[in-house]
Amino acid sequence: MWPARGGGTCSDRSIGGTEDLRAFLAGIEGVSNIRDSLASGQPQLQIRVRPEARNLGFDTQTLASQIGNAFGGAEVHKIRRAGNELRVLVQNAGAARDSIEDLMQARLRSKTGQWIPLRSVADITSGYVAATVHRQNGKRVNTVAATIDRTVVAPEEVGQAVFERFLPMLNRDYPGVRLKKAGELEEMGEIQDGMKKALLLATALIYVLMAVPLRSYWQPFLILAIVPFGFIGAALGHLIMDLKLSLLSFFGMLALTGVVINDSLVLLTRYNQSIEAGMSVAEAIVEAGIGRFRAIFLTTATTVVGLLPLLTETSEQAQYLIPAAASLAFGELFSTVLMLLLMPVLIAITADVRRLWRGAPAGRPADA
Repeated sequence: MWPARGGGTCSDRSIGGTEDLRAFLAGIEGVSNIRDSLASGQPQLQIRVRPEARNLGFDTQTLASQIGNAFGGAEVHKIRRAGNELRVLVQNAGAARDSIEDLMQARLRSKTGQWIPLRSVADITSGYVAATVHRQNGKRVNTVAATIDRTVVAPEEVGQAVFERFLPMLNRDYPGVRLKKAGELEEMGEIQDGMKKALLLATALIYVLMAVPLRSYWQPFLILAIVPFGFIGAALGHLIMDLKLSLLSFFGMLALTGVVINDSLVLLTRYNQSIEAGMSVAEAIVEAGIGRFRAIFLTTATTVVGLLPLLTETSEQAQYLIPAAASLAFGELFSTVLMLLLMPVLIAITADVRRLWRGAPAGRPADA
């Protein structure tokens, strides 16, 4: 539909809705070059019988028959000559059927034998008909497309505006018209559905891969608990930079997941090593925070600094990648700070709960 190289489908212009949709899109800032598959075609004249002409014996069939015979020819006889069958056609003289004016001056014969001007019995209008008729599942469709300036408005916002504000008006004025996503918006919907499934699968795999080396069923949950805070940081980064959330923003959040998990895993691994060395829970938490602070800080700093040139780029080509870079940079900054504060708290709380559950002595981990 509305993004560049995208499209949406709407019923035939004659049913209604296409012009309204084009006008609605034209009113959205950042949307330009609006077009549809019925906008261009071949010119045609539409001839409709007037209601009062039916009293003279004229109807649609009579009108089409007489005009077709006069300008296209009527077959009156067939003869055979030298083994070939020839058709004999009768039509107006060439000079009387080579212009639109000739059609306007044409006369039709009524059922009483009177010759009546065409303009007296029919309304004639001009217009364009699509050169190609597109159908989907047996229904005629019209594809509406437009170019979107992503620095002004996101394709998702345009689609949301159309389906939330324009669609109710379309259903009210043209009940038989249906509107559906197509082109880039349709692809984005499919990708988002796939990403949801992929995220669930990735979460399960990450849990398994962390549970094996950590030799714990509960510690992977502590690491995964930090991931949502990274998404919050990515959203705040878009707000600070005045960016619109897009599909690439979610790609950046997926990449952010791996970085956040890596930092959390580094801290938790040092905690486990300290516990195995005989330290208490409090001592192990302090040791892990101090010992791994430099590694975690440098990982975050180098990633953010490396993304700064892309975040400050103003070229049109970079506009597509900036949302992903913003998700990764701001999400990592936010999640790293929270991880250094929240992870020790979660470790301490979990250790206390497990100690109370198993009745272990105070200050010692239940699984030590």
